[in-house]
Amino acid sequence: MSKKNNILVITYWSFKDALIQTYTIPYLRLIRKNLTKDQKIYLVTLAQDDYKMSVNEWNKEKKLFAEENIYLIRFSYSNFGLLMMLKFVYIFLYLLLITFTKKIDYIHTWCTPAGAIGYILSLISGRKLILDSYEPHAEPMLESKTWSKKSLKFKLLFWLEKQQLKRATKVITCVDSMKDYVKEKFDVDLVNYYAKPACIDFDLFDIKKAKNQELIEKYQLKDKIVGVYAGKFEGSYLKDEVFEFLKIAEDFWGSENFRFILLTSHPVSFVQKMVAKHKLNKETIIQLFVPHHEVPIYMGLASFGISPFIPVPSKRYGTPIKNGEYWAMGLPVIITKNISDDSEIIEKEDIGYVLKDLTNKEYFNACEKIDVLIKDIDLPNKIIQVAKKQRSFDIAERVYEGVYGDEFIFSISNQNILILTYWSYKDALIQTYTLPYVRIIRRNIASNRAIYLFTLEQQFYKMTDEEWEIEKTKLLQENIHIIRFNYSNFGIKMAFRLGNVLLYLYRLTKKNNISIIHAWCMPAGALGYVLSKFTGSKLIIDSYEPHAESMVENGTWKKSS
Repeated sequence: MSKKNNILVITYWSFKDALIQTYTIPYLRLIRKNLTKDQKIYLVTLAQDDYKMSVNEWNKEKKLFAEENIYLIRFSYSNFGLLMMLKFVYIFLYLLLITFTKKIDYIHTWCTPAGAIGYILSLISGRKLILDSYEPHAEPMLESKTWSKKSLKFKLLFWLEKQQLKRATKVITCVDSMKDYVKEKFDVDLVNYYAKPACIDFDLFDIKKAKNQELIEKYQLKDKIVGVYAGKFEGSYLKDEVFEFLKIAEDFWGSENFRFILLTSHPVSFVQKMVAKHKLNKETIIQLFVPHHEVPIYMGLASFGISPFIPVPSKRYGTPIKNGEYWAMGLPVIITKNISDDSEIIEKEDIGYVLKDLTNKEYFNACEKIDVLIKDIDLPNKIIQVAKKQRSFDIAERVYEGVYGDEFIFSISNQNILILTYWSYKDALIQTYTLPYVRIIRRNIASNRAIYLFTLEQQFYKMTDEEWEIEKTKLLQENIHIIRFNYSNFGIKMAFRLGNVLLYLYRLTKKNNISIIHAWCMPAGALGYVLSKFTGSKLIIDSYEPHAESMVENGTWKKSS
């Protein structure tokens, strides 16, 4: 088995940004499961002032992640311009050095701005490029009027988005329909691609955290209709339209009965200005900025969530994290049209309202719909089931097994390996010819996977029960489970015994999700062949060499036997 090296993961975000904490790190841990314990992941982040960390904070995080064989690297961020271009030269040269000195095999980039860096790095280093969460970035900046079509920023990123696709070994998109976009825009056919939405940690976003009584009392929310939005304004998000909607909602439910929790990093002065502009009651909006792990508690105070993306064509191909978080907390969602697959899911499943246009009439219709939905006591459970179907990490796990699993023969799935031998545990054929290789296999599969080593004990190598238990305990520390059956010379007695052995191994294979049967030499291979036929597990024959003819040649068996 060829030795595989390390992975360089490039992002364009700060380490403390939710896009790293919820949209990158959980997936790195899934990738980590598909690597050997010796392989390393290097994670590159760009530190922005909004998420600045002290040296002590950073070193603490570095140490924690190093325990998982994930190594953090950070650079400071600047807005696009001469300073950032000069900075990119330094970043690029540093990452090129890392690529060669840290034995990087794969450059794995998150979203297209980071993909641009990865593309150039891959081109020069010759390393494989994997694009993760590939979605349009240049066109949304155009659609939101942040960039102009003639600007260097737009032209450069749009060109790089195409080059990334042509260079990439594998591409992970946010929605399956992304293949249509790249065909239309770039005339590129996606072949080795996977679709992965923004998955949700259901342990973190758990409806059991909803309706925190202490917070309900603190913010006087008892018996009130409460909306929530976790996010920003401007750029890809609506601004004035959100506050226009809130004014309609305030009038619909009454200023005494409606509150809106705004979880945002925007300055209080910005929000106050918008409140005054749209003549909202000052008590209506509760503005907070909380650590991400506390977001579910505050979301759980709400009756519904809003997802105010600007409904431009390119938003069809992204994957909003917040929608899955709302769903995980059992909240119906008001969303603009044609956002990812989510607008369609919300309409089809009847778990919110899709705004047909941005008018007061539609905002009123949305309030009417939410008012009906939240009276259904079964609605939260229904929405959570949709969330689990659409946003489960099982989806991501299958994607990363497809991306990295097929690169490692023993990392095809989260299943275990049965190794068959025809020898006694104390035999030198086990001690010197099998166990050392079993340990090599052990190093090349995920730490949570088990190896089951089957042996046939002959009288000459018989071990006492105490000796056997000592060896079992020692190997269990390596997640290697040894099994022994008594050996008999070939005949009726051994035939019956093999029947029992096959029945035992069949049950073991099914019970312990064994996907690979790895047999050492031909007699064990014969056993493995039969077992593989019955179980459907993959069969690997190790040290394949003639055995039947050797027994004839040395006079032990007759050719007519």
